[in-house]
Formats: sequence, C-alpha cells, structure tokens
Amino acid sequence: MAKERTKEGPTRPYAPADREAASALIGDIRPLSQPGCHAHVWGGEGVVDGVALWMEPPPGLDEAYLGPVVATGVISHGERFYELVLACATDALDRGYERGYFTIKDRALWRTLTIMFRIEPVPTGWETEGVQPREWEVHVELPDAIEQLRHILALFQVRSA
Repeated sequence: MAKERTKEGPTRPYAPADREAASALIGDIRPLSQPGCHAHVWGGEGVVDGVALWMEPPPGLDEAYLGPVVATGVISHGERFYELVLACATDALDRGYERGYFTIKDRALWRTLTIMFRIEPVPTGWETEGVQPREWEVHVELPDAIEQLRHILALFQVRSA
C-alpha cells in the first residue's frame, strides 16, 4: 500500500529499517552513519524507490550540502525527484541552515534546472579538452529554493489533475 500523500509528498526521513533497500540504490551507505548526514526516502515501509541526502556543514561554515539524489528509473526525474530535494531543503532549513549548495553532474539536468528554476550554476569541472563544463555548483538561499520547488510541484499537480 502506498504511503499517504502529505503536504510535502510521500517522502519520509530515512529509518534504520531502510538500510538494505537504500544500500541497493546508493551502494556505499557509509555516509548515512556519519554525523551530520541526513537522508529522506521515497517509498513505503521497507520499500525505498529514492534516497536524497544532505550534509550539515563543518563548524564555521553555514551552507548545507544538498545531494545526492538517487532513485529508480520510475522516479529519477520529475515530481518525485523534486519532492526528495524539497524534503532535504526543508529539513536543512528546519535545523537552522539558511543557505545550501548542490552539484550538478549531468548536462541534461543542468539544462532542465536552469529553465525551471532561478539559479546561477557556476562551472566547477571541465571536459578533458577544457572547453565544455561537465560539473556545476549552485548556491541557494533555502527559503527561496523551497518556494521555487513548491511552485514547480504545484505545476505538476495542476498538470496531473
């Protein structure tokens, strides 16, 4: 039975019972046992179809690291992907972080995000020839990011209604 949809969607905080299913998705789950690592999952009890992580910054820094998001093909793009990102951003804000950042390592995702969101990705990695960026870093104000995510998710709801 699917988890009932909540205000933020059917995401939930990672639980120890999710360990095996999460491991099948993300492989190395050691980060989940590190202090300051938080995870949210998509799926019902014992079922994990997506995992999103965020890390608290080291002492003296104020930006939470959002990511990665790993999901099965069914939810790797679109609404559920954004639900997982929203869960992490909201959790980070609720824990007192106002700023966050994430890395984009996929050109198609970079294109999609720059069309759908008000962000300014900064190239941080380059193709072997050094001509084309292959990795970008994006810094965000979490309240603004959450507002943008909610707006996009509302559009998904209108489209599916």
